Amino acid sequence: MTLVILAEDDEDLTDKYLTELERAGFEVIHVASGFDLKDLVKKHKPAIILSDTHLEEIDGDEACNELLREGLIDNTLLIAMSAVRDYDSYWKNVAHEFLYKASITDLGTTTNHLYQKFLANPNPRRYKDFSPICSRSQGQEGRGGNCP
Repeated sequence: MTLVILAEDDEDLTDKYLTELERAGFEVIHVASGFDLKDLVKKHKPAIILSDTHLEEIDGDEACNELLREGLIDNTLLIAMSAVRDYDSYWKNVAHEFLYKASITDLGTTTNHLYQKFLANPNPRRYKDFSPICSRSQGQEGRGGNCP
C-alpha cells in the first residue's frame, strides 16, 4: 500500500478525507500540526504528503519547506490544500500540486490521479506559478481559475 501522511487540523474534513483516501487503497497517517508532520515524515518516509496550509504549531508550508531543504521529501509527492486560494503566498517552489478544499469531491480519487501522474514523470517540478486543481466532478480534475 502507498503511504500518505495527511496533515489536516479540521476534524470534520479529516474524517471525510481519511475515508476517501482509505477507500482509494492508501495507507494513511493523520497529523494535525506541522511539528508532527515533520516528525512523522522523518520516521515513515511517505510516498505522498497532503498538507493543509494553516496547521497547529507550524504551518504546513513551513514544515514542508524545512523538510525539502533537508532533502527529506525530494522523491515525495507534495499536494498542498487550503480553504483559501493562498497557493501563491505559501506554496511556490515547495508543492507539486495545490487543491482548493471547496472543490474537492473525492480526495482519494484525486490523489490517485495525481500520484499516477507523479510516477510517470521521473523528475516532477515544484510549481512556481500555481493554477489550482479543481475537481469538477468525481474523477475529473481540471486546471484553471474557474474554481468555485
